[in-house]
Amino acid sequence: MAGRKHADLREQKKLINMPSLAFLDAEGEVLVKVPFDQRTVASVLDRGRRAEQYVALRAAVAAGDAKAGAPFLLLQLEEGQLELEAAMERRARVGSIEDAALRAAIDALIVDLRISNELRAVGQEELHTLGKRYYEQLQNGPQPSVQVSRGFYFAILDWAERERNTVAFEAALADLTRVLAITNPGKPWVDRLLERYRETLAGMRR
Repeated sequence: MAGRKHADLREQKKLINMPSLAFLDAEGEVLVKVPFDQRTVASVLDRGRRAEQYVALRAAVAAGDAKAGAPFLLLQLEEGQLELEAAMERRARVGSIEDAALRAAIDALIVDLRISNELRAVGQEELHTLGKRYYEQLQNGPQPSVQVSRGFYFAILDWAERERNTVAFEAALADLTRVLAITNPGKPWVDRLLERYRETLAGMRR
């Protein structure tokens, strides 16, 4: 509320949802946010353990523990705490990562950041201008994570529809379907969205 002490605290901490719930340290730094759809007691306790893990990894990195660098970077990326430039700088600092799954997870989230920056730069009306390159990326890599902005797929679908490219449209729709089954299982809006795209594809084939 304007005029009240710390009225802009939510904006400062980048807590977008209302109400917002997060774990902070003694200095007021946001460690872990609690997603809006994970407000059960069990989920909050789990996020609390994640915050404890964050503090432990941060301390280990500060103490010079090289093995803590990659897990801490992954946690920061998952919590959306890094912009692209900082993420790339820290990834370079971490160096080689022996654990293939950990390495892939980190690199995919950095790809997500790059895609998000590109999507913001072109805006909603010009998404299609990224579609061809994103389709090639979908085919050949580097692959984003399942948490990538849906704009990645919307750009491909928009471009493919404009070009009447049913192969690209079908490939993007198939992968979007796979991703949404993981990230948003059972959500009614997902079925409506996918059905709309299936109808578009059917129309392109006629």
